[in-house]
Amino acid sequence: MTRSDDAPVVEIILRIKEEILKLRKTAGHLPCVDRNCERLLAGVAMLELDIVDVYTLLQDKSA
Repeated sequence: MTRSDDAPVVEIILRIKEEILKLRKTAGHLPCVDRNCERLLAGVAMLELDIVDVYTLLQDKSA
C-alpha cells in the first residue's frame, strides 16, 4: 500500500474532512446541511480507516 503516490491520497481525504467540517460550521444551522455533512463524515471515516490509518501505520513501521 505504501507507494510514493499514496501520500497525496491521504492528504486529499484529510482535506475533504476539513472542508466538510467547515461547511457544517458555516451552514450547519440548516438541518439538511447538518444531516448530509454527518453522512459525508461517516464516509470519510471509512476512508480514514481503510487508507489513512493503514498508511500512517506502515509509514511508522518503516521509519
